[in-house]
Order: sequence, then structure tokens, then C-alpha cells
Amino acid sequence: ESGEIEIKVSNELEEIQYLDKITLLETSHTKRYLGLSTEGQLISYNEGVTPSRAGIPSALSALSSRDELNYSFDSPGTEDKLNSIELTFDKGNLGHSAQLVIRGKQSKLLEQTAEHFFHQFGTKFPNWVDKMNDVNKEKYNQNAINQGISMNAYMKINNKWNYIGSFENVGTVAYRDICLPISLKGLGKEIVIKLESAYGFWNIDQVSITSDWTVDLETEVVAMVSAENENGEDVMARISNADENYVTQENKGTFTVLKFRPQNDENKSYILLGDGYYNHSRKYDSDINRRALSSMKRMKYSSHYMSRLIDLQNKIVAAKSQ
Repeated sequence: ESGEIEIKVSNELEEIQYLDKITLLETSHTKRYLGLSTEGQLISYNEGVTPSRAGIPSALSALSSRDELNYSFDSPGTEDKLNSIELTFDKGNLGHSAQLVIRGKQSKLLEQTAEHFFHQFGTKFPNWVDKMNDVNKEKYNQNAINQGISMNAYMKINNKWNYIGSFENVGTVAYRDICLPISLKGLGKEIVIKLESAYGFWNIDQVSITSDWTVDLETEVVAMVSAENENGEDVMARISNADENYVTQENKGTFTVLKFRPQNDENKSYILLGDGYYNHSRKYDSDINRRALSSMKRMKYSSHYMSRLIDLQNKIVAAKSQ
């Protein structure tokens, strides 16, 4: 009907999605951009300062504006060190309480690297998935930081790099605006930030620092009108509450269509929130490759090592096809 918002939540990858509660929020904000903090909190902000210098000069223009250019942590580098880029910002009139804003997404090379890793489990892959579902969240996140699956941020203070946080789990489908809180108190005229990732795992469109931001936003829940899966079945009762009564999207191409009735205010912004989880879905015929998995486990940066090799193989194949 006229005035309704229709959203299709689709399974586009080889995974099983378990959707619990999905909510559409509406909010209004006076600042230009709306994003998420690294803690998952809504944040509104105006663009601050972009880098004045970059350790990789050719990346500076790509990281200074919202455009089609991006930086992908794909400098040759070495196997024993994660890729990184140093960025220098002029502090100017920035206040003490600021946000490091990243507009970026994870890469297709990360997906390829993960697929290579999954394949080593062969027929034991479902067992590994079950085991990972029980892994402590803090331990899982720390491993992602250590391996450069997350993008890690450091600030130079008294000529030493201080870890200030990580950007994680933003997916490969669309660019996201994610904000990491930082304190500029006591710093001089320049701010030096280092971003770190495994080879080719992140695509960054823009990096900026702003002190013109707020998390003081009022939100309202938009009324859900209906929810149907790809078979036309009514799943509204299951998707309206966080009760672990999941709507399951088992195969690539399955979907749920949600309809909401907003207040018809053109000045509102809308945010879709979802509870649930997903498991990768794979069926391998090969035996588990214990030798390869053992070798990866002994490596300090196994994800970084694998992504370098896979990218090289991609380039060789592309060259041969020309």
C-alpha cells in the first residue's frame, strides 16, 4: 500500500541464516551523516578532517573523499607482518573527544581466503561449525584482531603506537560508516593513525576524524505490517520477538519480505536492526587435511599468508587468460 516501506531480507551467500527479531527504527538528525559506533550504537556526525599525508602517498586521494576509489591493504608487504598504512591528520580545531570514522567494507579476497580454509576440513566441516558456535565471543574476537581479519587501529602517542580499537564484522556487501571513539587530549598539532589488516581483507573508501558528533538520538519503532517468506508463509510472529524462535533461511536465494508502516515524515532516517546468527553452509567430499590445518595453526598470521597466495594465484590465472 502507499506509504509502506517494503524490505527484502535475502540470503545471498552459501550460508544458513537464523533470523530472530527484526526491527525498523526511525530517527531524525541535524548532522549530515548517520553511522554506527564500534559498539553498535547509532551516531550522527558531520565530516571532520581527512588525512593530510599518508605513508603510502598513492592512497591519499582514495582515502580523502567518498568516491569510487579505495585503498585495499594490497601493498606487497611480507609474510611475517600484517599490512598497514599510516595516516597523518592536522588537528586544527578538533576537540578532545573525537571519532575516527571509517567508510569501508570487507573484501571478496577475505571470502576466498575463508573458503580455502573451510575446504581443509572436508567432510568434518559441520563438526568445526558446531565447535565454533560454542567458542567464547571474546576469544573469537581476539583471534580476529590477531589475524588481521578485523581492521585494527593505533594512535602514535609519545612516539609509540597505542592500540585504540578495531573495526569488525561489517561484511562484504556494502560500505559502512563505522566510528571509533578516540581522545585527542594532550596531542600536538598532528594526529598520526595506523590502520592494520591482513593482506587485501578490507576496502576503505574514506578515513576522517571528527569532533562534531552525537549519540543523543531519539528513535521510534516503525510498526511492522507483515512478514512473509519466499513461500508466502506468514512468519511475522516469529520475527517480531527475540525469543530464539527463528525464521530459517537455509539456502542461497531464500528470503523474507517485511512491510512496515512509517509516520510518512520525509525528514526521517531509517535503521534496520536484526537479531540472530548464521552458519556457513558447505558440503565437501574430501577428507580433512590435518597437515594443512596444523601448519596454519603454527603460523602467526595464517590468514595473511593464505590471502597473499590466493591473490597471487588469481593474478596468474588472469594473466594466462589474456
